[in-house]
Amino acid sequence: MSTILHLYFVLGVFHHLVIGENSTSNETCLLPDCYEDRFDIPGGFEREEVPQMVTFTFSGKITPTVRSQINEVFTTSITNPNRCPVSITAFVLGKGSRSCDIHKMFVRGHEIAIQGYNSTWPGSWTTRQWRENTANYRSTLSQGGYVPEEELKGMRAPLQQPGKDEQFKMIADAGFLWDSTLLGGPTTLNKKTEWPVTLTSRIPPKFCKNPGFCPEDLYPGLWEVPLLRLANTPIPCSYLDACVSYKDNQLTSTSKIYEVLNANFDRNYKVENTSNRAPFQVNIRVESLNDNLQKEALKDFLHTLSGYEDVWILGISQVIAWMQNPVDKHRALEFGAWDCPDRDYKVECDSDYDSGSSEDGEGEGFAQFIDGKTLLIVQYVLLSVTYILVVVYDRYAHPRDQ
Repeated sequence: MSTILHLYFVLGVFHHLVIGENSTSNETCLLPDCYEDRFDIPGGFEREEVPQMVTFTFSGKITPTVRSQINEVFTTSITNPNRCPVSITAFVLGKGSRSCDIHKMFVRGHEIAIQGYNSTWPGSWTTRQWRENTANYRSTLSQGGYVPEEELKGMRAPLQQPGKDEQFKMIADAGFLWDSTLLGGPTTLNKKTEWPVTLTSRIPPKFCKNPGFCPEDLYPGLWEVPLLRLANTPIPCSYLDACVSYKDNQLTSTSKIYEVLNANFDRNYKVENTSNRAPFQVNIRVESLNDNLQKEALKDFLHTLSGYEDVWILGISQVIAWMQNPVDKHRALEFGAWDCPDRDYKVECDSDYDSGSSEDGEGEGFAQFIDGKTLLIVQYVLLSVTYILVVVYDRYAHPRDQ
């Protein structure tokens, strides 16, 4: 008997050290702040009771051309079941973006999220470098892009390259609600898609699709929205244009691209063995909007989605809001986080177009990305240098009589 009791004691200690330190029990992991059941529907609903959420994300710089292209695809005539405009999530790359176009997208109802100021490879960045390129840029974007900082809730790393705990420590310290950098989702059509989870427990190795770059520490309350890959393509790809531009490309027509999107959507939405109504995600680089095949396929796919009465096209933060307080598809029509946005246009934005900025956004200048105090210092230094040069030139050009 004593041997059995001793064995139970050892197992209990092992459970505490190995399991208890790295995970949260079902009794303590509760919504709205914690969720870890990757394949289960929040709220315990049956599949048919759950609204199917779809997120379209765009990564890159926001310019007049890009905004116009997005408006062409996501027209105001396409609405959600509550008659509110559909929403996309734009991961803004600061360098080259136009602040007024960012603001206009926000007023239109789209979600603005952070990709960073520039697109250098961040895999070896320190926490300080992560903060300078992302958290600090969020503050600058809030001021220059007329988007309240509390509305800038999420981020995706530059080049979709996670940065281990250095990145996630910055995210937690900066108060972001969610990240969407880590790869996830099945690479075949016969497996279920995972739901977003909180990083309350350590990520199991089988769910780390970025070996060596996933966080190892715990970040309670921080949501990880997996960067989902498309299946039934020449290669598994997280971005639509990567599938289309692959060297052995088979997606050579609008109809073939549409078929891939629709098949992946059906896996989440209605295929009996794989549907758990996990949010479906389409990721797009803004440059791919120049490709008419992809753009027309997106239009056709949106037309299909708009024909369903329980399919919603939302920003990522709206998806998390539902997960925190899940309701069935009937009550979703009155779900507050999915109401039509009421956002005021800032007339100051108009003056930005009179500043001589170029069409592609490259002409906005350095001043857009530094604060007023730093700009004042830069101006003072430039004036001082100019004064010295003038004095020196005057002395040598007009020497005084000896």
